[in-house]
Amino acid sequence: MIFFSPPAGPPVDPLRARRVRSLGRVSLSPDDPVRMVYVSHVVHQNQFFAHRQEDTVHLNALSARLARHGDSEGLPTLSRAPEAGEYLLARYSCDRNWYRCRVEAVDGEGRADVTYVDYGNRELVCAEDLKPMPESLARQHAFAVECGMTHLRPVSRDLWQGEGRKLFAKLFGQER
Repeated sequence: MIFFSPPAGPPVDPLRARRVRSLGRVSLSPDDPVRMVYVSHVVHQNQFFAHRQEDTVHLNALSARLARHGDSEGLPTLSRAPEAGEYLLARYSCDRNWYRCRVEAVDGEGRADVTYVDYGNRELVCAEDLKPMPESLARQHAFAVECGMTHLRPVSRDLWQGEGRKLFAKLFGQER
């Protein structure tokens, strides 16, 4: 059985402050009927991220809006240091496109550890690859839902890593 994390509190109106501090969240519960989900990122067998099939159209529309907001609309660069807990736009290193993110931590060298809120993956990005999130993009809830398997325990720590993780990721088409 797959469980789905509950929302992290009620959605906060993103218009009330210039810095975006909260996005609404989608949750799925074990009591929901069976749902089709797409796994977007695998950390290990008991922590992976997915989005609901019915959200695919909205996620694609958001991606198109982000592409427009990226370079073509000339959003300002972040003129200050990012802060842990705030939501920004970050340029993903693999495809150089812009995605919504949450800053998890900031190091002393101007880099931020970010989680891409619509997919669940994380990376360290330079300050020049961060932009303020427009309020219009903050109105849409985060699409990534953190998931795990109930009653799944590793026999050894190595099974969360290495071959066990690779096999699990391969099952969901995430092996790279």
